[in-house]
Order: sequence, then structure tokens, then C-alpha cells
Amino acid sequence: MQRKKMLIAGLAIALLIGVVGATLLTYYGQIKTSVTVGQSVLLDDMDVSQMPIEDTVTAYGGEAVCKCHWLRNRASVPISVQLNSWAYGGIPDGVTIEYYALKSTTWHVLANLGDDNRFNDVEAYVTKTDKCGSVEFKVEIVSDNPAGHTYGMGIAISTNKTTIDFQVFYREWQEPYGWYYQKYPWNTSPVIPLAESGTGITATGERTGKVFTVEIPVELLGGYGATYYFAMQFRTNLLGTYPEGINLWAQTNAELFADATVGITGPITLQPGEVLWFCIRYKFKPNFVGEATIYTDIIPPEQ
Repeated sequence: MQRKKMLIAGLAIALLIGVVGATLLTYYGQIKTSVTVGQSVLLDDMDVSQMPIEDTVTAYGGEAVCKCHWLRNRASVPISVQLNSWAYGGIPDGVTIEYYALKSTTWHVLANLGDDNRFNDVEAYVTKTDKCGSVEFKVEIVSDNPAGHTYGMGIAISTNKTTIDFQVFYREWQEPYGWYYQKYPWNTSPVIPLAESGTGITATGERTGKVFTVEIPVELLGGYGATYYFAMQFRTNLLGTYPEGINLWAQTNAELFADATVGITGPITLQPGEVLWFCIRYKFKPNFVGEATIYTDIIPPEQ
């Protein structure tokens, strides 16, 4: 009987030793991550550590001056920002500030002329790009001209629906080939080489190629925020059309510079990787005299 008691005691001691050697795990492993988050939207390709960007404006009362900058979204998601201008003590009376986004629009044009056999259907891509101080019109002709393999284009501009201001065109049908400028009306105004026009308009492209560009200063389009009209012609060896939808004389499309009304009142949304130019326009009343320091913040979304 005594021996049985001793055996039981020995087993009890062994079980106690096993419990003391156990433990509870709080995790099965560990990963340490160091995170560096960069600024998603850059202003003029600079972040806040390189601010502020300093502009100098010189003007007289009654004038307006524009300064252009750009935003770049480095993130893989859309980001919205807002522009807000302010000054210590408030923006002075007599100073008005407006913002203009500078965008690019592309059309794919295939003219549909029905039974009109005087023209060929000319397929082309047209891209209008607002730039700082100018607007670029680019034509990329897709269709071929099997007869002569020569190509041309022209653009007419108007700042008023009742008349036409001028036209710029590449003359591919007779020598001397090249770019020309002409004011309206066509029957009384001389045709002069574009380089001698003194307008500041530049153009590229030639008759054996299919890509043409015309860059026109903003002032010739009525200035920032103004409405202007344009018509373009694409030609394959003198056969072409003014495409429906961008036809000045039919007055079917009125283009507003910067694709915006006066001022950007809401947020600007930048798509992933998008670069967007914008202009800040400072307008001074005729009786304004003095100096002012104005700040414009690019405000990110709250969330």
C-alpha cells in the first residue's frame, strides 16, 4: 500500500514539471516595414521643401498679366486640388485674380461628304493643345493620297462670329511651297510668307509628310478667357474638306480658350501621371497704383 502512494506522488511531480515548461505565443513571426511617402502632386516639378516659387509682375493700372505653371500627379490614383489666392491683410481692392486650366483635346475626323465627288474623304487626327502663351493645332493625316503623295493643311481663325480674322496654310499645290499667312478678306489681302508676317505664329510640316502643326499666340485668339473660332482643312493633293464639328463658317463649334469659364471655382482633378498647365491672371483696375504680394496655395483634398 505504501508503494502505490509513492508512485502516484511521482507521477504528479512529473506532470507539474511539464506545465512549467509550456508558453503562449503572441505572434508567429514579425515583419518590419519602413514607409516613405512622397508628395503626390508637384508644382512645377517641385515639392513643398522647395517653396515658394516667386513670380515678379510688372504692369500698369488697367492691364492684366498672366503667369503660368504646371501640376504633375505622380500617384497611381486621381488627385483633386484647389487653388486659393490670398494676401496678408487681404487682396487689395482693384486686383482681380482668375485661374485658367490649359488642356489638350483630340478629335478623330473622317469627313462624310456623301455624293460630293469634288472632294476626297480625308481621315485625320486633330489635337488642340493650350500652352502658356499660345495654342497649338496639330494635324496628323491618316489617309493616303495615292495620286500625288503630297499633303497640306490650313486653319482660319476668328474672334468674332461675323467675320474671319486670318488664315495660315501650307501651300503644297504650287511653288514656292511652304507656309503662308493671309488676312481676311481673301480677295483683297495679299498672301505673304508666314515668316514675314510678324505675327509670332510658327508652323511645321511639309508637303511630303502627313503631320502639320500651327502654334498661334494667345493674343491673336483674343487673350486668356476669350472665345475664338477656328476651321481646319486637311488636303491630299488639293482634295479635302472642312470637317463637320470644327467648321468656322458653319459656326458649329465655338472654342473657349483653356476649356474653362472665368476662374476655376471647383477642384481640379489630375488623372494618374497627368501634367496640367494652368495660368494665374492678375488684373488691375485703371486706378490701382502700388505694390502687392499675393500668395496662391495649391490645396490638397482633406482625405
